Amino acid sequence: VTIAEVALRPPIAVTVAMLTSLAMALSVLDPVLGPHEHDQFNLEPSAIGLIFSAATITYALCSPLAGVIGERVGNFRVLVVGMLVTAASFQLMGPSPWAPKGWLPTRVWLLVVAMVVMGCGASTLTCAVPCMLAVANGGGLNTDAISDVVGGLLSFAWSVGALVGPLYGSAVVQSMGFSKATSVTGVALLGLTGAGTVLFCATYTRLQQHTSAMASRPALADDSVVFEAPFPLPPSGQPLPSNGATAVRGTGAAVASSFGLANGSTAAVAATSRSRAIASNKRRTFAAAHCSVPELSEPLIDPTAARDSDDERD
Repeated sequence: VTIAEVALRPPIAVTVAMLTSLAMALSVLDPVLGPHEHDQFNLEPSAIGLIFSAATITYALCSPLAGVIGERVGNFRVLVVGMLVTAASFQLMGPSPWAPKGWLPTRVWLLVVAMVVMGCGASTLTCAVPCMLAVANGGGLNTDAISDVVGGLLSFAWSVGALVGPLYGSAVVQSMGFSKATSVTGVALLGLTGAGTVLFCATYTRLQQHTSAMASRPALADDSVVFEAPFPLPPSGQPLPSNGATAVRGTGAAVASSFGLANGSTAAVAATSRSRAIASNKRRTFAAAHCSVPELSEPLIDPTAARDSDDERD
């Protein structure tokens, strides 16, 4: 299974896009949060490091819990909730200039709370790989065969987000200021989460319907011989015509050997791989079930008689 076969499935592609947006949002703070804390609160580097560690510690503590909850209620649902929580943390971090006056004071403790909330939301990344494996399994792929591919897709999404996020963060903070920039980032993440959720539900439902339709198709029996004819077949129970005017095209060498059509003068036969040993036990059954093949002890055309007839005409 290649990366393209997995990544181009719409539900998986939507999940990868959502993970990329989440990684981008989380990495926005890398180049701007430290200078903001120093300028706004006059904090020392050690204090700034402790504030950053608040998100990391929360992430480590909440990741196992997020995995357990995802197994019970659905990994994609937990991932969506985590992205919504992360979007809310950006409104606390600024704090948001759109909040009612006095509701969100510009204090260090509120910044610490925002980092804790962000770490809690980011911990749902634990559910990303099980989510994509479940989608692939629902589409008929073997999860054991694609686990490495899914892990690679997760790394790709995180790497792209970590590359774009700092560039975006530096530009938007420089143009808007820290408070407004974080609020805009939170709103953008909220919109991307909503759009991704709708697309995922629509594409995953369609994938499930397609898989169910394929599974409900009547399968051929193990001992059937696939037979296709480009002419109208006779009613069931009557043998196929054996005159030279009929051109028969069969899939499987069993069809040719069953009818004794060894000479091209009688019919044009195109056969794919089926051995004669298997064909001897399978020549009675046809996938279309339109006709039956009589038991043949001898070929319909005797090659020797055909050669004698040609010699007489000469």
